[in-house]
Amino acid sequence: MKNNIPLYRIFFCFILGNIAMNFIPLKRENTAIVIAVTILFILISLILGFLKNNSNIYFSCIIFLLGSLSISVYKHFKPYKILSDFHQEKIYLQTLRISDIIDKNYCTNITLDNNICTKKQTISHLILIGKNKKGGKNKIIAYISNIPSNICIGDSLNLILRPKEIKNFSDDFDYENYMAKSDIYYYTFLNKNDIIKIIKDDNQNIVERIYKYRRKIFRNINNYKYKYPSLSNEISILAALTTGDKSSITKDNLNIYTKTSSSHILAISGLHCGIIYWILNLILSVLGKTRNAKILRNILLIIFIWLFCVFSGMGASTIRAATMITIYELGEIIHRRKNAINALLFTAILLIAIKPNYSTDLSFIFSFSAMLGIIIFTKIDKKIKLSIPKFARNIVSLCLISLTIQLLLFPLSYPIFKTFNPFFMITNLIVIPITSIVVSLAVPLMFSCPIQGINNTIIIIATLLIKLMNIFLKIILSLQ
Repeated sequence: MKNNIPLYRIFFCFILGNIAMNFIPLKRENTAIVIAVTILFILISLILGFLKNNSNIYFSCIIFLLGSLSISVYKHFKPYKILSDFHQEKIYLQTLRISDIIDKNYCTNITLDNNICTKKQTISHLILIGKNKKGGKNKIIAYISNIPSNICIGDSLNLILRPKEIKNFSDDFDYENYMAKSDIYYYTFLNKNDIIKIIKDDNQNIVERIYKYRRKIFRNINNYKYKYPSLSNEISILAALTTGDKSSITKDNLNIYTKTSSSHILAISGLHCGIIYWILNLILSVLGKTRNAKILRNILLIIFIWLFCVFSGMGASTIRAATMITIYELGEIIHRRKNAINALLFTAILLIAIKPNYSTDLSFIFSFSAMLGIIIFTKIDKKIKLSIPKFARNIVSLCLISLTIQLLLFPLSYPIFKTFNPFFMITNLIVIPITSIVVSLAVPLMFSCPIQGINNTIIIIATLLIKLMNIFLKIILSLQ
């Protein structure tokens, strides 16, 4: 076990140290002392391990302390990055840059001639960034209806600001912590008159350009609602599967996917990354099988999978998948034997070291647990297939992998979401294949295919498949 999985001890010690320090209420002024004491203990452990020749125990202590150190350093320096110049309820002039724009549809009931009508309104969420006095960056989310059409990602706005601190609006959801994970601590409401000047900037960074392109693709797909109004709900889901933006999906549709434990397919995750990786592998296989061609293929796969990761919004599960693929491809370049467990553990250590609050991020935990279930299953999959007829192997494999993942995720998910789909095997047998086909079909849409006939055909086929999936999920929901 030690030879096959050399990282397991490092992983558990590092995670335990990180989690232990994460749940200790630590103020910024005390973190410097904690960091100093932790470094002192690391040095003592190194000396004792060397003198007493008992490296295993002291090595575990050092890794545990490094895990604690990572979260302490994160807590110490993070306030400087988000130290805000915003003062609640004050009104003042500020120039902020737009890093992302998300359009969301809201429905409100209004009374007209004694009749209750539903009025749809689009509210744009602007993620604005500005430099603060400490040299770090402030982030604020701004809500605006009827956004001016000439505003784009990468523009700077000279505007009047009325910031308010983000607070939890209910006991059911920790919204404050949810936004804090994106380093957003303030919000504001804007109207057109608050925007004094729009400053155009052609020198956009790569992330802003990709987000701008994603917004364009999202709008292009949603515009098909006017052409195919009967497929409006399905087009919203297609837009989410293509771009990772779920803002146009109705609340009723989201509830169907949530209650049938299928909501994971709506968020760009490891499943989607795997499909894109498979398609890219297929396309790049034309480069040939020579040594140089294989190295070029490995490098291009890494580049494209990270571009897709940025395009989809850099979610925790997508970053995990992209990092694992990168480790696999780099291992192939340097002729290292592939070990899925090692790749998963190394990815966890690396990402948590970079962003320590991932250790308590539900998306991150679920993604790693699901991946662990897949790896565990593949270890026994070959033996199972030998005793099963060929025609039933894929179906049995999908059922067993669903069972493995469900067994790992159930103790984590049920206390939080209070939902369980007893038909999860049947659900996955339908949902995963359809999702795989739809995501594969959506690839030309991601690249903004100029041939309108191809786009129309893709939209019709993909939305009809999604409609079929929605009907099936409604049946499953009615049986629960």
